[in-house]
This record gives sequence, C-alpha cells and structure tokens, in this order.
Amino acid sequence: KVVGTGADRRRQPADTIRFRKLDLVGQAVHTLTSPSIAYFLLVVGLALIVFEFFTISIGLAGGTGAVALVGAFVGFSHLPVTWWALALVFLAMFGYAIDVQAGRPLSWTVIGTVLLVVGSLFLYGGSPSLNVYWWVVIVMIVLTVAFFVSAMPVAVRSRFSTPTIGRESLVGELGEAAVDIAPDGVILLRGA
Repeated sequence: KVVGTGADRRRQPADTIRFRKLDLVGQAVHTLTSPSIAYFLLVVGLALIVFEFFTISIGLAGGTGAVALVGAFVGFSHLPVTWWALALVFLAMFGYAIDVQAGRPLSWTVIGTVLLVVGSLFLYGGSPSLNVYWWVVIVMIVLTVAFFVSAMPVAVRSRFSTPTIGRESLVGELGEAAVDIAPDGVILLRGA
C-alpha cells in the first residue's frame, strides 16, 4: 500500500513479513532433497547392503546402508526421479554382487558399471537444473568400482579363509587323528 503524502509518499508492504529458520527436521529434509546428496546416499546405501550380505558382521554396515537408503528415498519423494534409471542403479549393484560371489571381477562388473553410469546420468530425467554434478557422478562411479573390485574380494576371502598355523609351533604338540595316518593323514590340532 502507499503511505505518506506529497514528497513523503512511499510503498509499504501490506503484510508483515517474518523470516523464520527451519527446524531440525525441515533442515534435514531440505538437505536430503539435494539431487547430489540423494544420489550419494543411494549408491552408498546399496553398496553397504551388498557388503553386509558378503561379510560377517553384526549388522552395522547393513543398518547404515538402510538409513542411507531411507534418506535417499526421502530426497527422492521431492525430486522427479526417473524410475527406470533408479532400477538400473539397483541392477548395477546386483551385477556387482554376482561378481563378488564369483570371487573376481568378470563381465558383470563391466555390465554393472555401464548400468551405474546410465542410471546416474538419467536419474532425474535429464533435467539440467536437477542433474547430479558431473564430478559427483565420476567420484561415485570410480569409488564404487574400486570398492567392488578391490575391497569386496578381500573381505569375502577373509571371511572364508581358514587360519594357518606355522609348522614350527606344532612340533611337540598333542593332536587328534581325524583319519588313519598311514603314512599321511589329517590331524586336528588347536581347532584346525
């Protein structure tokens, strides 16, 4: 509205404007609706859940992955997610898991990487204003491939490996024959 008279006239808002800070939940939702944050939480959450399936633990990785996925889907509820691209990211993690089960990176690692790249690029429908930053996509793909090619096989091997005992420490120990020893056989000693 216009207030004052003559040269003193000026415009003044008709309503009182008040600014207020978001509460903690509002701040969290605002952060989660960032396309890059939601994408990051999706990839990390899925990788941690795959890690939980293949390693012995008390569920910390799986629980953290589940919390990350919940955060990603809270963000996705406010973003225009392309569901087929999201399915490609899930399928990529499944492909990585197949090669982890096989024990070494094979064709599914390549297929999973291609699916992850395509799913990452089209996750928000190709909208330039909502696309994930290119450097975030590159970093996440490189870290995911490194994790599944380098770290996961080591974790799986350590889970299924048997403890080795040096021969020097075995001399003079009393063991139990598991089968007849004539002249070779199997001896159980200290649980191995």
